[in-house]
Amino acid sequence: MNQIEMDALQVLIHKLPKIEKHLGTIAENTKGKTIDFSLFESSYSDFKKSAINYPPEGVYLFIQGLMLSLATKGSEGVLDYIISHPRRHDILSVLDDDVRSIHWCVEDIEHRADELESSGEKPFDRSCFGKILTKMCYDHDATIGITWDTIDAYLFEYAVIDNEGVSND
Repeated sequence: MNQIEMDALQVLIHKLPKIEKHLGTIAENTKGKTIDFSLFESSYSDFKKSAINYPPEGVYLFIQGLMLSLATKGSEGVLDYIISHPRRHDILSVLDDDVRSIHWCVEDIEHRADELESSGEKPFDRSCFGKILTKMCYDHDATIGITWDTIDAYLFEYAVIDNEGVSND
């Protein structure tokens, strides 16, 4: 488990008391019931046809992912799903109304690499952008934060493809 996953897990664990009441209600309402995971194996349009009340599509897709992760990998699968979900920061923010986050993502690094390459810089190895994001977030200097200049520095340090086609990573 990498540092970002550990941080997300710590946030989830720390916030569990705030949502304990809701979890207790869910557990009480599902006690002794078998979850029918097949409800979440269909497309949203098929689900709407079979349900009287149904959530918006985005909510259905999120629940579908959670249920399928639970069915296939148990609670570890649910954690993996939340940590890897594109909206994970929004999900974690829901757990604490007093927290606001600023997010950087692999797409930001890709965007900056595209800009630098179009201005004549050597190409960058995109396979290491996830590692760069993790390292950049883990090692950042809280007095200055993360800026485009920070991303540039990490790109040049870890992702430039040299003349032999090998990155510095």
